[in-house]
Amino acid sequence: MAITDINITTSTPNLQEVTDIGNDTTNNIRLSDSAIVLDNLAALKKGFIDNGQGGGIARECAVGYQDEWEAGIQYYINQAGRIVYANSINGSNPDATYDVDKGYIVGSYYKNLNNNRSYKCIDNTAGAAQWIQVTDQFQSDWNQNDNAASDYIKNKPTIPTVTTYGLFAQTANSPTLTASTAEATLIDGGVGTLSVPANGFTVGDSFQVSMGGVMSAKNNDTITIRLKTGSVVLASSGALTLPVINNQVWYLTAQFTIRAIGAAGVASIVSVAQFHILKAASGTQEGFAWNVINNTTFDTTISNTLNITGQFSSNSALNSIYSDIFILNKIY
Repeated sequence: MAITDINITTSTPNLQEVTDIGNDTTNNIRLSDSAIVLDNLAALKKGFIDNGQGGGIARECAVGYQDEWEAGIQYYINQAGRIVYANSINGSNPDATYDVDKGYIVGSYYKNLNNNRSYKCIDNTAGAAQWIQVTDQFQSDWNQNDNAASDYIKNKPTIPTVTTYGLFAQTANSPTLTASTAEATLIDGGVGTLSVPANGFTVGDSFQVSMGGVMSAKNNDTITIRLKTGSVVLASSGALTLPVINNQVWYLTAQFTIRAIGAAGVASIVSVAQFHILKAASGTQEGFAWNVINNTTFDTTISNTLNITGQFSSNSALNSIYSDIFILNKIY
């Protein structure tokens, strides 16, 4: 009888040997704290961030950045293991618990894909995280001073303040000053204001008056035009000798600038004015001009209200004046 020797070797096949036989299976393959690593060192593994579902599943590139999917949220994770961006389809919005312990950092973004709303983390304190809603496009607020706010504009250029604007416009003829030597206003009511509150002036504030109307005058009588605040005369024309005028147009322009602020004796204002009239006899223009510095009685610590007055030298019925336009602008 022939005898045959049979050598039996018991060994565990490796994965290479198994897949040499066949690589199809209906069984699950379970990895324990390991990964499927590709030849470029990218890996498919359990996610680094565990926010309640064991870390979910993650793709990790060769240098350590992760794209993780867990419990309906997709995380983009930096090399330090912190969440830079998250996309949610589970309907959740970030609250105070979406904090440093969950992997969020200041500056993390979170988007709820169900309603297309986006949020930015401005504080990742544990249990007290703060998020603000942001949008891909929004109307920015030029005056926003909070650089954490969504409508804050970075690197804004400095734009000089525009100071030219209307302060007052007369909307009716002034009372007619006639047959009187009394001083009376040449301004009527309107829109805006002629007043500056106490301590409301700053050095350099500059203003312009444009004013005009109709007047008549007796030959060689005089008129005095005064720019005033209350009883304080800012600039007086002195007595202007008039020719014969019969219902002719007059025009006044004036500019004044604040040179110093403070109480009377400290504050200073300079005024320049021109007054033009049309001679009835020849139809030619006649003009007067004056400039005055008031640094004695002008006071910026109290309220100031501009007034412009006229005063004739005689009470002749031939003398009359009124304004039908008065505009006050701030020009600096």
